[in-house]
Amino acid sequence: MARTKRILLIVVVSLLVLMKGTLLSAVFSPSSSEPAQTANIHTAHGEPTLLDYGEIVNLVIFICFSGETASVEFPSSDLRLLEERFNADAFSVFDYYRTLSYDTFSVRSVFPDVSAGSTAYYVYKAKNTRSYYATRTSDSERRSRESSLLNAAIQAAEEHFDFTGLNLDVNSDGKADCVSFVLSGERVDWGSLMWTHYWNLASISNTPATINGLTV
Repeated sequence: MARTKRILLIVVVSLLVLMKGTLLSAVFSPSSSEPAQTANIHTAHGEPTLLDYGEIVNLVIFICFSGETASVEFPSSDLRLLEERFNADAFSVFDYYRTLSYDTFSVRSVFPDVSAGSTAYYVYKAKNTRSYYATRTSDSERRSRESSLLNAAIQAAEEHFDFTGLNLDVNSDGKADCVSFVLSGERVDWGSLMWTHYWNLASISNTPATINGLTV
């Protein structure tokens, strides 16, 4: 349980990347006195965003590092906690987006099983130590290390997802709507690879990986 609590949601290639220029400028709690706030879910040109589709699927990919004693799979005792953190009706990623949108939009997360019918989630183990990725470097070197890490994690995790019945591209733009990478360990200095942030992976990769045929 302690290991699970230390997991850090580090990269979310998600709504802000794929909204075609939309920026949600404020985070707020819904109340009857602020009903107009929810209207701002379109781009400046009135084009639809992912929010207009009601619900999207979030593919969650777990990563640990060389030299760590962590298992390459989560034991079954931790699965319920992870499921609740992402998909529970209250205090979860699902609840966060549903609440902010006044019940008009939600994010459902799915996880990579070690094998069909297994009671554990697959965790990709990076070939380098955590310090290799956490060390502050030049922007070009950081992007190289990050793209290498995430592309490898996508390729390794893809075979562990069951995509049956999932619409991963609701707006049919050829991009996965939402992919999250969850890394072991704790957050480090702002601006490093290990700080919570989002990327368009194609922008930092010469040959970006795809998942179920979709660009991340």
